[in-house]
Amino acid sequence: MTKGQGKIDEFAFVLLAGLILIIVMIVAFNTPQTGNETNNTTSTETNFSANDIPRFINLGDFTVSYSLGSDVVAQKKNIEVSNGWGGTSRVNLVGVVEGDKLAITNSGYIEIIVDDTSDAGNLIVTFNGQEVFNQKVGPGRVYIQLTKDQIKDSNVVTISSGGPGWKFWQTSVYKISSAKFGINFQGTSFKTFQFSLTSDDVSKFRFGRLSFRVVTSTTPSSMLITINNQRFFRDISPSAFIRDFGPEIPLNPNVNNITFSLDKASSYELADVTLTIVRSR
Repeated sequence: MTKGQGKIDEFAFVLLAGLILIIVMIVAFNTPQTGNETNNTTSTETNFSANDIPRFINLGDFTVSYSLGSDVVAQKKNIEVSNGWGGTSRVNLVGVVEGDKLAITNSGYIEIIVDDTSDAGNLIVTFNGQEVFNQKVGPGRVYIQLTKDQIKDSNVVTISSGGPGWKFWQTSVYKISSAKFGINFQGTSFKTFQFSLTSDDVSKFRFGRLSFRVVTSTTPSSMLITINNQRFFRDISPSAFIRDFGPEIPLNPNVNNITFSLDKASSYELADVTLTIVRSR
């Protein structure tokens, strides 16, 4: 090979490499991006037109959770109840169960730890005015099961001592180191909102849009969102949520509802939750 031929071959190689680089850059810049869902944002947006009339329904900020466990609602320590010539003394435990927690409460309990007793009368326990225990006991643990139907939003446990009976000269005494009223719960603290639409909103409906921010969340769990009992979304929610729907979600020309719930132990704190209904003119 001559010296001139070597220069020609070198020039051809450089030219070929340059052409390949240009082709790669053209393909890269013109390849469309696929997908519109990332770990942080879910977005399926329909474009607005000049003839659209949007209606914004603010649902506010709220928390959706699925809970499983137990809570001590009321507790007292180092107490004493008695009944005798000198009079009687009793102890009340007042426990409030909030509405969201009451809805998922499935049972409850009263636990009493007896340290000492005069062995002269029964230990008597009433729950919301109903006697649930009446026995003579010694030092140890007294555990009383409560059903869901017995538990209300406001509850009173009354602990007292029965009379000494034929030992009328004695005083019946129970010294108690701890008395607790607790609940067991399992289920979803769901949120349901009602919204009203006009006949024009429904007959001229173009699309709807739900948007919100996830402020905090615990163990990842699928969130279920339904509109008029029709599933709209079921997945782990991203931190920024924007999703549209069309005629596949039935709407009514009066009252409609949207519900947020979870099916596993988790919680989502949502903010700026807005439902937008868009109709044509």
